[in-house]
Amino acid sequence: MIRARAIIRITYVDADSPMFVCINTEDDSSISATVQTLAEQSHGISTMLTPLSGSHSYKEFVVNWDCKEVLGIDPYITESYKTAVGSNPSEESYLVVSCATADATTASISYQIILEQTVLWSELSTPTQS
Repeated sequence: MIRARAIIRITYVDADSPMFVCINTEDDSSISATVQTLAEQSHGISTMLTPLSGSHSYKEFVVNWDCKEVLGIDPYITESYKTAVGSNPSEESYLVVSCATADATTASISYQIILEQTVLWSELSTPTQS
């Protein structure tokens, strides 16, 4: 994947207190479990939401992901980022959606993620003798 755009639409928050939401991109699977740590990261967004209710209440976030910025590699020339179809490359990235209430109570939240990806497909060719 060369770049991506994630649209995260929070459609329902069942809480009496505001909800703290963090959306980050991580370059490995070691993801912090605390919202406070996620909120301090420079590669994401965070905000406080008031309780949402009703069928037309939602809050939308857009996160843009770029391979060079997040992983620090050029996907066109870095061998560790290339792989066969159906396999994962050794370099990976993760989209993290984290939520917590401001008063640390239990609450429910519903969200949708729309992920648009730009990928580079290349067809392998078998060299032949001339």
